[in-house]
Amino acid sequence: MNDFSARDVQLVEMASGFGPQKAKHFCNAISKVVVTADEILPVWRDLKGEVRLNGERVGEAATAGARWSLGDVLAHASRCEPLQPGEFFGSGTLPGGSGIETGRLLAAGDHIELGIKGIGTLTNRIVAGEAK
Repeated sequence: MNDFSARDVQLVEMASGFGPQKAKHFCNAISKVVVTADEILPVWRDLKGEVRLNGERVGEAATAGARWSLGDVLAHASRCEPLQPGEFFGSGTLPGGSGIETGRLLAAGDHIELGIKGIGTLTNRIVAGEAK
């Protein structure tokens, strides 16, 4: 999943105390490959990925050393808000997988690829649009 967070906006929002709102609500993309819990749980702390921008590798990401387990993340997300069977859940950006970390923010015309070794790659082209 790519949530296309507007990290430049998110930095300001986080400093304000309001948390990410306008930085995260406008766009996302989901891969054609979706894994189930029984497929991902045994290996999720060993996943490695990469970010490519316009064909150039600009970032590496990994799940090793994650601060929280997936169970912890789901327990936190479900506080005061029930999660339903079959609901799609994104666990957040892997360290090294954000453009703000690499100084490479997206622009119209960019081709972005997010890949997790052994699972698949999500590819998108950024198009200009009118802000609403």
